[in-house]
Amino acid sequence: MSHQTNLFYRKKQVVNFNFSAESISSDGGIFLLEKVERKFNIVENFASNLPDTRNQSYTKHNAEQLLKQRIFLLIQGYEDCNPHCGEMKVSPK
Repeated sequence: MSHQTNLFYRKKQVVNFNFSAESISSDGGIFLLEKVERKFNIVENFASNLPDTRNQSYTKHNAEQLLKQRIFLLIQGYEDCNPHCGEMKVSPK
């Protein structure tokens, strides 16, 4: 029997965690970090004070998204974030 807890919703999909230990990941703390960010908007407020002088017609991600990705990866212990950016899109099921 597993205990499952819903953390928050991202768009229309529920983000949850459980303690069944079928698939174990050491990156589970990122969910709590995301929840704290959603409540206090620390990265959002910081990013809104940084000038973004890039041509917006050529950018895919805004400064807040890039800053959030960098900060979250650093907090998780990934010193060099570039090699891990593509890997973070795929998580174990």
